[in-house]
Amino acid sequence: MRLPSAKVSFILELAVALAAAFPVAGQNLTASELRQSDIVFVGTVLKVGATSFEGFPASQNTLVVRVDGVLEKPPAVVLEPGDSLTVVTKDPSGFKNGIHGTFYTAGWIYGNGIAVRDIGHDLPLEPADPPDSAQKKEEDMKARNAVSDADLRARIESANLVVVGQVKEVRPTSVPTASPTVIPITEHDPEWKEAVIRADSIIKGPASTKDIVVHFPASIDVSWYDVPKLKVGQEGTFILQIDRISGTPVAILQKKQVPAYSAPSPEDVLSKEDAQRVRALAIK
Repeated sequence: MRLPSAKVSFILELAVALAAAFPVAGQNLTASELRQSDIVFVGTVLKVGATSFEGFPASQNTLVVRVDGVLEKPPAVVLEPGDSLTVVTKDPSGFKNGIHGTFYTAGWIYGNGIAVRDIGHDLPLEPADPPDSAQKKEEDMKARNAVSDADLRARIESANLVVVGQVKEVRPTSVPTASPTVIPITEHDPEWKEAVIRADSIIKGPASTKDIVVHFPASIDVSWYDVPKLKVGQEGTFILQIDRISGTPVAILQKKQVPAYSAPSPEDVLSKEDAQRVRALAIK
């Protein structure tokens, strides 16, 4: 479903306002904040109160930031030094044009450009600091792993299925979805889709599992933007539960009714490289 441009503008404006209400850390990020940040980069603020792409509303809480070095990102996200993106922050008072720092952000909107939510930041850094420092990458990864192992293990234990594989198809849902029971719906259509994932290996679940159907909302409405959006060709480690968010825990695959799964949190869709870590935590 494609919304009228006026309604899209309203949704984006509302989304910016809600994103600005999220707490932001300074230089000491909590364990929860580290887990939320999936795009970490060193960058330079180009303009306060502006946005990097057309259609996303500017406000006092938006920044245009040039990427100087990428420390961490999901494999599916294309982000390179020299790119500019929009950062939405709760408190813009610490930012000014030309300031340089490390940004811990959560991916939010992908389309004509990239918009992210500011989870925390280290400001300022000296421009001479190497943005792709191997030491910085190592320290950041150690910190994130240390605080998230316990949470990841709990996710694996509560999951119905954990697989390593690739999204082979994205299509409309094969069985009409009912009202969600976990995530409250707004007036905006979640635009339910289903992805068919071909499993290369099974970490948890029946060894005979081959193709899995995962329901996800394609909408970027404020109620759904944080739920992972799956794309054809996407590879990863998927921590799945029987679908309880669309209200329809079944799908049709090869003319047969099969269970439908969901991955409601960004922490449920990890990179393919995370498989070894997930497998190790699953057997502890």
